[in-house]
Amino acid sequence: MYNVYNPKEDTITIRGESLPCIVVRRQFLRLEYDHIVYVLDSVKKTGKEIRHFRSYLLTSLYNAPHTIDMYYDNMRSEDISQTE
Repeated sequence: MYNVYNPKEDTITIRGESLPCIVVRRQFLRLEYDHIVYVLDSVKKTGKEIRHFRSYLLTSLYNAPHTIDMYYDNMRSEDISQTE
């Protein structure tokens, strides 16, 4: 997150795409505690080695406001199907 607010360049790479720092910064300002917990939980549950951790983390945090609901909906669906 430090690199988003104190960039060395004018763009930051997210999903392999160079985005203006201001765009990424705006998205990071939307992050709340739950988003960060969700990303860290997702990293913990990843069964494979993350090679480019910084890029992975930046992309995950950038996408978190859009993907958090789907993640928890899927978890609830799994819990319901396991109890049936």
